[in-house]
Formats: sequence, C-alpha cells, structure tokens
Amino acid sequence: VGRADMADEEFPWHCVTPAIADAFYTAVAARYPSSAKSRENPLGVLRTMVRHCARAGLMTLEERESILDCLPVRASEPTGTGIAIPVDDLVRLVRGPAVPTALRDLRTTAMLEVFICSGMRACEIVDVDVADWDADEAVIRIRRQKGGRPRLVPLTAGAAAAVAVWLAARGDAPGPLFN
Repeated sequence: VGRADMADEEFPWHCVTPAIADAFYTAVAARYPSSAKSRENPLGVLRTMVRHCARAGLMTLEERESILDCLPVRASEPTGTGIAIPVDDLVRLVRGPAVPTALRDLRTTAMLEVFICSGMRACEIVDVDVADWDADEAVIRIRRQKGGRPRLVPLTAGAAAAVAVWLAARGDAPGPLFN
C-alpha cells in the first residue's frame, strides 16, 4: 500500500480505495497464509486508519464502508466449540489397527505419534520435509515455528519408530514427510 521508507503519519490514508484495500489484504494473506492472528495486525491498522479518516471528514461514510467491505470480518469469539476425546479413544487412534497395512494408516499413526509427543502445531507438522528428519538423533527440525525461529524437536522412541515405519513404506524421496 505504501512505501517502506514512509512513516504511517505521512501515508495518505484518505486516498485508500477498495482496490488498494483488496490488494493489501491479498498481500497480507500471502505473507501470513496460516496465521489469522498475524494477518489481523496489519488489517486492523488499515481498518482503524480508514475509520479515523471518515470521522475526520477526509472520506465519506460510503467510501469507508466500501473499503471495510473488502476486508474480512474479524471474529469476536472462537468459532468452534471443540470436542473432548476420551483418553482410551485417543490411545486406540494412535495405536491404529493391529496390523496397519494401508499407507494412510502408517502415515496417520506416525503423524499422531509426532503430534502428541512433540507439541508441534498442525501447520508445523505439515511443513516438515523428509530432509528435516534426523533418524540418528530422533529429532525433527522445524524450519520456522511461531515467532519465526527454527528449532529441533526430540521424539519419543515410539514416535521415532512410527516415523521410521512410515518412511520405509513411503520411501525417502525428497518432499513433505507426511505427504
């Protein structure tokens, strides 16, 4: 929307159009594809500045509304209620079938083992590549965690074994670990 060398106070906020707001939203969504909270910060600034411009008479209420209509509505409260999974069901889910034969069963078992033992976020698990797995040390490298820093995640023996079984079935071709 603006130039990197321009301070917020210098930006002509009253000149923002719906097309500019839409382009800004597209750029923010591309920058933060999996984090609604991170997207909300710059979008909140734009909403606030547009509202201030309308209050100051620098744009009409119709212009303000047409710009705000281009931006997603921020949820005021969580949209899902979630469910509680009984521990016995979770254990059966992780263990999987007595003899998992389908590749999907092997992958699901490995993903759940990693998810439960590591505390990794779902977006972190799906971003793990085969090259991020160190079988000798039984660790997974997260290239970018929340906050942008990389970290190593040690796995339990059971999770490491599940990943090894999955990789034996999947093969070690480059790409996502849990494709």
